[in-house]
Amino acid sequence: MYNHPAVGNILVIDDDLQITASDEKNYHEMIAHVPLNYIPDAQNTLIIGGGDGGTLTEVLKHDNLKNIVNVEIDQEVINASKKYFSNIGSSFDDPRATVHVVDAQKWVKHHSSNKQMNKIFDVIIFDLTDFGASESIITDEFFTNIKKMMKPTSILVLNYESLGWYKTNLGDFKKNMKTYFKNIFIYQVYQPTYHSGHYSFAFLSDAINPVNSVINWKKFDDKKIE
Repeated sequence: MYNHPAVGNILVIDDDLQITASDEKNYHEMIAHVPLNYIPDAQNTLIIGGGDGGTLTEVLKHDNLKNIVNVEIDQEVINASKKYFSNIGSSFDDPRATVHVVDAQKWVKHHSSNKQMNKIFDVIIFDLTDFGASESIITDEFFTNIKKMMKPTSILVLNYESLGWYKTNLGDFKKNMKTYFKNIFIYQVYQPTYHSGHYSFAFLSDAINPVNSVINWKKFDDKKIE
């Protein structure tokens, strides 16, 4: 944990900046509300990672969700966020959230074989360290098991990487993801404290093409999310 007069508290893991108090909302709002607005009546959401609680904070703003599961490997990250980012870390104490502190790869492998978890999730969000730094978890087996838990109409969103620095990797990423998903789109966010300030997310779905699908903005407005 660090503190800076301009950006406030800073969380760093393995020398990699994760979030700052000043702009965490840019990242967390975009990773959560974009997929959830394409499925306004979603009931089940799975978050992989997100130990700072920011993604969970935004997901919890959707009252239509009945089952919110967050799988995070590191209890110390949760503890640090509760202490230094209480506005988002407090989300782990929300009764609507079921939090599992465990290796996500093992959790997904175990639960994907459970019939009760078959095709249950409307939205799955990977909130991990930068995509390239998380390759140990992003494997063929992992995606195959994740797909077993997704509804046919579901969406998977993951934090991808900085397009300003790593845009040459995008072709390979889309080619690899075509193995699992019909629709693969990248959307962007201005994230000042991430490398280059030009960050992105991947939107993956078999049924929903975000370019052609219409968002029901009335349903979003009715939720009265600030």
